[in-house]
Amino acid sequence: MTFFRLFLIPAAMLLGTFGNTAADMNKPLQTRLSDSLVSSFFPEADGFEVDHESSALAHVKVNGLTTGYLFSTHEMAEPKGFKGDSFDIIIALDSTGRLVGHRVLEQHEPLVSPDKVSEATLSQYLNRLNG
Repeated sequence: MTFFRLFLIPAAMLLGTFGNTAADMNKPLQTRLSDSLVSSFFPEADGFEVDHESSALAHVKVNGLTTGYLFSTHEMAEPKGFKGDSFDIIIALDSTGRLVGHRVLEQHEPLVSPDKVSEATLSQYLNRLNG
């Protein structure tokens, strides 16, 4: 019982803390874009609309006008990682096409883990592409 309390419970909690973000990339983009996610890229946004022709793209709105775009790499390009599994990064572009930022919603890469390359390190690397 002591082994269980001292090792297994903390290990499960640690894995839960650093595990993949559970956004379920196979659900519609509309359900994966929360207001807090949208406002992290576009603080002035008052809403968004998923594109009718491409469900992988959302138009970010301010006073009814498109001020930026969000798209899902999983839906837009179906990328395959090192392990062969798809991953989902939400990419934010302003109305001129400038990269505003990104958010990794789901990934299954064996190299992205607390003991190898952390998700924070991956995000820092990707942030250098902004602008």
